[in-house]
Formats: sequence, structure tokens, C-alpha cells
Amino acid sequence: MAKVTENHQCPVVLVVDDDDTARLWAQTSLGQAGFDVVEAADGLEALDVLQERRPDIILLDVEMPKLDGFGTCTRVRALPQFETVPILMVTGLDDTTSIDRAYAAGATDFATKPINWSILSHRLRYMLRSSEVVHKLATSQATLTNAQRIARLGNWEWELESNTMSWSDEVYRIIGLEPGAATPSVDTFLERVTSDQRDRIRTWFANASKTGQPANLTHLIFLPDGSERSVHHEAETIV
Repeated sequence: MAKVTENHQCPVVLVVDDDDTARLWAQTSLGQAGFDVVEAADGLEALDVLQERRPDIILLDVEMPKLDGFGTCTRVRALPQFETVPILMVTGLDDTTSIDRAYAAGATDFATKPINWSILSHRLRYMLRSSEVVHKLATSQATLTNAQRIARLGNWEWELESNTMSWSDEVYRIIGLEPGAATPSVDTFLERVTSDQRDRIRTWFANASKTGQPANLTHLIFLPDGSERSVHHEAETIV
């Protein structure tokens, strides 16, 4: 049966393994290393445990009855709140196929048996730190996106060597498109500009890229509904 503890001060690791001895080693070693250990004896039990307790990281064995590690990992990843939780899959099958299946199922990383528990605890902490960095970056990106939407402020980048552009979602909205509805390019942007302005704007883009100096430009664009909007650019070349 699953063992659910109430210590919220330590990182919570869910250990999923049908081997009682392996779970005992995990409970002892990881507990001494400062983890709050939650146990499940198979994949189906692990899915039940997830409804009671959200672990910070999952240690998941591959070979188990009822639902193996690959299937368990796939079903965990299908749960919205567990899309990014780190999952370390443990396998005694030291072959490329098993490793490929682990990653395809959504595993963050894999380890092979026999397990060196003292080293594993450090590996789990490294995965947790990496996950925290990714989470902070995602949160920062979401905050930036919302701020840009509220301020009607977008950003674009133009890679001169490859002549490719990328836009933030708000740039699409500013020119009256759904995010991802068109390939970002100068020509796509100029489709929203009257023909008599296009040469001036092309020249501005070209000069801004050549001089390397900060540049700005304000002009009108026309939206699909026929209304017009004033757009202001601030550009700087990064070498």
C-alpha cells in the first residue's frame, strides 16, 4: 500500500516499484537524504496516490505488474498538473530500445539497476533544481506575455543571415492575426501597410540593420475589419 507522509518541508518523491526491498532501500536512503518518501507498489496504485499527494519528483520502475513504467509514465504525463514534474525511470534493461521508450513515454531521465542510492539522491536534487529553473522561466514568459497583451506591446526578432523573423503572440494580435496564423516576415507585416508606405518601411528596416544604431519608426497599418492602427517600432541591431 502507499505510504503518505505529512512533512511538507522536504521535497516529496514518489517511489513506484513492485519490489518491497527496493522500496525499503528508497525509504531509508532517500529519507536520510532529506526526502519525504511516498510509496506505490505498481503503476495503478501510483495513479491513485497522485490524487492524494502531489510529489515534487517521481522515481519510477519499468518492470511492474498491472501497469508497467512506460504506461504509468504516459498516463502521468496526460494529467494536466503533472505535465512537467520530473520523472526518473529505473530499468534493469540496459538497452537503447528501453531508453528510447522511456523518453517517448515522457521520462525526464533514466537510470539503470543496480542503484547507487547515495548518488541517486544527488541526481534527484539536480533534477529538482533544473525543474525549478524551467518552471521559473515558464512563469516569467507567461508574465511577459500577459504584460505585453495588456500593454499592446509586442516584440520581434529578425535574423539577418538566414532572413528569418520571429514574433511574440502580441505582434500577431497587433496586426489583426491569430497567433501562428502566418509565417513571420517583413513581407507578411507589410501586407497590413498601404502600398505607398511600403518602400519607406523597407528602407527603414534595411537602414536599421546596417547602421547598428537604435532606430524608431511610427506608421499606420490597416486591420482586416478595415480599421487602422498606429504602430511604433523601436529597433536595435545585436551583433
